[in-house]
Amino acid sequence: MNSHLKQNLAELAGVFSALRLWVNAIYCALTSWNSQLSLRDHLSLHALRSSLYVIFLVSPIFAQPQ
Repeated sequence: MNSHLKQNLAELAGVFSALRLWVNAIYCALTSWNSQLSLRDHLSLHALRSSLYVIFLVSPIFAQPQ
């Protein structure tokens, strides 16, 4: 893997990390301030948050030096 690709993947991991923090903050705010969220909305937010966690956990693997 060339260094340019490694750098891009590392930057992408940083973007996903920041995005994960924002989604987690929004999720916590919505679920604590508005208990009237429908089950569908609650599950959609949870699925988005979970998928970002998976991306966050997997992306550093690809940024590791080979």
